[in-house]
Amino acid sequence: TTTVTGLGGVTVSVVASSENLLISSGYGDDTINVSGTLGSALMVDGGEPSASDTLTFTSADATADFTVTPGTTNNSGSVTMDGTVTQFTGIEAITLDAGAGAGADNVTLGGTAADDAITLVASDANTFTAAVNGRALVTVDNITATSNVRINGGAGDDVISITQTNDAAGWSIDDVIV
Repeated sequence: TTTVTGLGGVTVSVVASSENLLISSGYGDDTINVSGTLGSALMVDGGEPSASDTLTFTSADATADFTVTPGTTNNSGSVTMDGTVTQFTGIEAITLDAGAGAGADNVTLGGTAADDAITLVASDANTFTAAVNGRALVTVDNITATSNVRINGGAGDDVISITQTNDAAGWSIDDVIV
């Protein structure tokens, strides 16, 4: 396992044969950007404080495919982007950027085994935010009108709310599966 720690901008290039990689951002308000696929196993630790670390994923595929799975704490879990899994802890906000691809993107948001309050709020034609209880807020950006959004509530009695703001009057996602 290779560990990268830092308080500034760090760029790490990995190849498919690389060993496991741990990004530990330390103290402060951190933004960690992940792009590409088929690299080494990645674990991101946002560190302290526990209210200001952002993990951003940008897909390079024509059809982006994202799955967000909750972990055992509100600031942990995993994101699968285009088949590559990234584990995280200490992260309070997640951005999923489908890039400029013209394909039908796929976004799957997972709930927990408990009773969940899940909200999805469209903010413009190709952007929405999603929240599961008090977990990391997920912002999804640059998805196409033919995209699929799936909400897997998991076990429990879940309450799911889907709304759009006035700015999202032209929200173009046709397929939200609950």
